[in-house]
Amino acid sequence: MSEREKAIRGLEAHANPKTCETCAGEDCPYFNTGNSYTGVTCSSFLAADALALLKEQEPRVMMKEEIVLCTDWVWCEYKSGYQGWYKMEEYVTDYGLIRWEDTTADIVDDYGFRWRAWTSRPKPEQVRETPWGGEQ
Repeated sequence: MSEREKAIRGLEAHANPKTCETCAGEDCPYFNTGNSYTGVTCSSFLAADALALLKEQEPRVMMKEEIVLCTDWVWCEYKSGYQGWYKMEEYVTDYGLIRWEDTTADIVDDYGFRWRAWTSRPKPEQVRETPWGGEQ
């Protein structure tokens, strides 16, 4: 079972008032992972895993190596100030270009300096606080 599936099953078990108090073993994959003497319960392990999975979903700037392989929608940001959703149609290696589905294209070597892609749409303050390539 993946970490995601495990966390989902644990959350389902702990959200159910009938199993939450007793954490019935077969309903919760975290059953018996805690220690009541130290105060670390299966809920603590569940919360830590769920938090880690949620943090993975936070928007972040992708690496150049990721963007040339990505087939999903990405949030692109340009130094000019333009931002929007894009989906790659083709990576043209001979010219070092990424062609987007809307028929525009970007030069891969300009990545991180003139444009960058995020895993999901960032908040404006995150955009302001995240340096571009080469900036500290």
